[in-house]
Amino acid sequence: MRNASEKALAAASKALVASLSAEPTEAQRVGEELFDLGQVFMSTGSLRRALNDPSRDANDKAKLLAQLFESKVSPLTLQVVQVLAAARLSEDEDLRTCLDNLGSQALMFGAKSEGHLGTLVSELGAVRSLLKTDRNLRVALSKASVLSDDQRDNLLQKLLGERLNPITFDLVRRVVKRPRSSSLLLDLDRLASLGAHLNEQRLVRVTSAAPLSEAQMDRLQQILQRKYGPVTINVTVDPNMIGGLRLRLATESIDGTLKSDFAALRRRMAG
Repeated sequence: MRNASEKALAAASKALVASLSAEPTEAQRVGEELFDLGQVFMSTGSLRRALNDPSRDANDKAKLLAQLFESKVSPLTLQVVQVLAAARLSEDEDLRTCLDNLGSQALMFGAKSEGHLGTLVSELGAVRSLLKTDRNLRVALSKASVLSDDQRDNLLQKLLGERLNPITFDLVRRVVKRPRSSSLLLDLDRLASLGAHLNEQRLVRVTSAAPLSEAQMDRLQQILQRKYGPVTINVTVDPNMIGGLRLRLATESIDGTLKSDFAALRRRMAG
């Protein structure tokens, strides 16, 4: 998404967190309603265009949304969508993307209020690690798969349905059904980063040639926190690596400064 849509999403996200902070028990319902509304808007081009029409002011858009959905969704959901629609998006289609993002945030907020958000982020990292190391499974679950949508869903249920927190599984299931990017790995990174941010942390993805010991994890956590503040670490083991560690901060590209920082971290980890 381009800048205008990112700003609209940030405003709606702020409204979502404020609303759910007052009523955390509504998180599950709000999340599901935001996802459902995304589906409605995706299939109704005239409504998307009306909400992104520059000739309509914010009050007019809010009234339109109230007329259509006031009796169908919770007041919290309606308020968040009205905030999102008040700002003009870069593209009409970004409305669905923003609502999917907000739906994910709402479900994660529910996990946070129940004390499960750290587990959720770790599980997203574990699913990413599984798909990273098993190319056949990664392809089978992708849109390029020869399997039908129902077959992919059944495969996912069989493999992970009983191994993950229900909210984690719901989020994974949704990105498999409707990927946001060309790679499931990137979509899982995005979700994990979103969860870490909601926990007021930054996500660091670590790839190691061998599993890290508890002492190594503690040392790495301390080093990264001194440099970047509170962090969540997701580790992927890649036996094809010759040795050492490869680190990436959330989904950001590692620029020269970060490369230098991470090279220093690797030396300190080895020392």
